[in-house]
Amino acid sequence: MWTLRSLTPGAEDPYHLLVGVEYVVGRKNCAILLHNDQSISRSHAVLLVSHPIANLSQTASIPVLTLKDTSKYGTFVNEERLQNDSPRSLKSGEMVVFGIFQSKFRVGYKPLIVCSSCLVGPGKITLNQAIQQLGGHVTSNWTNDNTHLVMPSIKITVKTICAMICGRPIVKPQFFLSVAEAIRSRQHFPSAESFSPPIDEPNIKAEDMVIKPERKWIFVGKTFIFFNGKQHKRLGPAVTLGGGNVKLIEEKGPNLSLLEAPGSCVIDVGVSDSQTASDSTKKWIDSALITLQRKGLRTISEAEVGLAVIHISTDIYCNPLSNPNSGEHDNYTLASYTGLSSTTTAVTMYISFQHEKLFNEAEYNEMLPSKLLLTVFKTLVNHTRQKIVPTSNADNSQVKNFKKFRKVLYPGGEGLPRIIGGTDLKAYQTKNNSEMEEWLRQEIEEQSQQAKDDILADDLFSLPNISPC
Repeated sequence: MWTLRSLTPGAEDPYHLLVGVEYVVGRKNCAILLHNDQSISRSHAVLLVSHPIANLSQTASIPVLTLKDTSKYGTFVNEERLQNDSPRSLKSGEMVVFGIFQSKFRVGYKPLIVCSSCLVGPGKITLNQAIQQLGGHVTSNWTNDNTHLVMPSIKITVKTICAMICGRPIVKPQFFLSVAEAIRSRQHFPSAESFSPPIDEPNIKAEDMVIKPERKWIFVGKTFIFFNGKQHKRLGPAVTLGGGNVKLIEEKGPNLSLLEAPGSCVIDVGVSDSQTASDSTKKWIDSALITLQRKGLRTISEAEVGLAVIHISTDIYCNPLSNPNSGEHDNYTLASYTGLSSTTTAVTMYISFQHEKLFNEAEYNEMLPSKLLLTVFKTLVNHTRQKIVPTSNADNSQVKNFKKFRKVLYPGGEGLPRIIGGTDLKAYQTKNNSEMEEWLRQEIEEQSQQAKDDILADDLFSLPNISPC
């Protein structure tokens, strides 16, 4: 966002310049009025900010501020006079002097880079229009350069965690519409707190979302180890912003000492992420997890990364030596993010089928966890079919208005079931088929005769012209 700030002591608040609006600097009836300066013309100069919609997502392409002089006594940029009616692009920090006296200003640009989350349809369109008018940018991924996170309601996502770590405000899209209106009316900007979205998480309170600078180093001294590339890409930026280190291990390494090192946090591979791994990778991950369990360590769920940032604590969350389910309140909070019941503590599920042994209990006895969740699959469908005995016509002879039909067999219909219309239907279809075959035969003969006539006609017209003798 471009601003024009007066260098005169005790001057008014700076002018914030909207995109596409011509700001006329002059002595009378202008957007930027300069009083008590006789060298200022009635329409002295024009400032214009241009920011194409195509550059909305290109953070490297900042809006262009141009200055055009239309005065008698001139306009100066860094003590260099501009040519009349010749626009010049300005850079942030340059000094502009209107006239020959003390009307000195400095232009500046402050980035406005917002990231949206959970916005769809009209909400995105409204946000893009407002940010484009303010000369800002909209990104789809969060970086340390972002200034705001825009959400209709607060949900705990990776972008939310990143915004909390960076200490950036989370606002509704209407905040930027209010900012643009304040610029037009030359009023103070609204506070971001007054446009905070409603919290859409049952276990998160308003005080949990307060900006606190200590979140910036929440993961200092910790190394988060990922077995899956998707998890590494999804959670890695949040860990890095919090001062932690990330490491991706997708293949078996020379040793597993890194997993047991102090400060290491092994991220648990979810069910959906583990399905894309190869069989050899799954076996190696299982062996690594068994090694951690033998050392008294545990894996860290994805939800704990967010909980550690929200509660500003790694003593319980993201701590391989602690159990986040030990406290009743914390256990309930963790369950709300993972979607698991708060009483479920088994970390491995072994599945066995009835009448089939999948593993030898004696051989894998030491691999089993202390609390085992056993699932047995049984069929609930009864495949026994009851034999249906047809009812004879004799039983229905006593029924009132019961009619008997005389069946006449048709040749070839012996294999049909003895139902009403069975053999009759066979005869009807046979009759129709014979009529269809006769019609097709006649049609083919007519087409053949027509083809012969056409060939004969072609031969007649292809004969050479013979002149009469």
